Amino acid sequence: MDKRVHWHVLGAGAMGCLWAADLARAGHEVTLLLKPDHPAGTGSVMVEDGQSVQSSIIRTAHTSTQPIQHLLVCTKATDTVTAVTMHHASLTEDACVVLLQNGMGQHQQLAERFPGIRLYAALSTDGAWLKAPFHVVHAGHGLTRIGGYTRNATAIALLPALHALVLPIEWTDDIMPALWLKLAINCAINGLTALHDCLNGELLDDGPRQRTMQQLCEEVAAVMQATGIAVTTGDHLYQAAVETAQKTAENRSSTLQDFRAGRATEIPALNGYIVSAGERLGIATPANRDIVDRIMQRRPLPPSTA
Repeated sequence: MDKRVHWHVLGAGAMGCLWAADLARAGHEVTLLLKPDHPAGTGSVMVEDGQSVQSSIIRTAHTSTQPIQHLLVCTKATDTVTAVTMHHASLTEDACVVLLQNGMGQHQQLAERFPGIRLYAALSTDGAWLKAPFHVVHAGHGLTRIGGYTRNATAIALLPALHALVLPIEWTDDIMPALWLKLAINCAINGLTALHDCLNGELLDDGPRQRTMQQLCEEVAAVMQATGIAVTTGDHLYQAAVETAQKTAENRSSTLQDFRAGRATEIPALNGYIVSAGERLGIATPANRDIVDRIMQRRPLPPSTA
């Protein structure tokens, strides 16, 4: 049976390009949906992986001329609702919408905005950054975990449409613990790489950076325990962040790339989410608040010494 489908990928950043290219290599039809101010047509997406560079022909468009049955959303978390709303009229009644993003809060916002949507959450430990438009560097190999966010988002409705991918995926029946773990890792890494203007692995080069990572994780753990989503320790989250920084040592985080380019970052959906949750729950989150304030005010951290 032919399992190839038509995927629409929303967002032409590093992860959007990486996945668009992999879906195309797997034999699926792919349309990469671009912002209105980006030229559209048919072009190539290049994936640089070590010494090899592979090129995939991808159709790009501003809007879809066909019904959208499978939508992969790779925009910033803060842009999710606006971006999906632009294409909502094209979604079929039983469309599968997969959010492959950092951050928290956007899943709930989208589910509330569009009741009945078949919504999935995906989390990747792959490291990727854009060398140029539509030229992505696959800097770290990882795993993408996918799970249903809404009750109607079942594995049987989605997994056949992800047939023959090179990127490894894993289905999980309960995606929430994984969402929180990824949030903790992003809170510990992304903002600090931007403020220190460094690669992921360089966060582990001195004691002060590691101590800040530890404090960030302790605050996330306190919020997690108060919400009842998962019970874990700050040390467990810190060790997960350290392992991720080691595995993606040469990666430029999306926050670092955005900060360097003067663009808005996803920090409001990362550390900002923890700060907001802490205020609601009566939990102090000074380390996360400092990250948010410095990123928003564009105040890099001073050089640290071990």
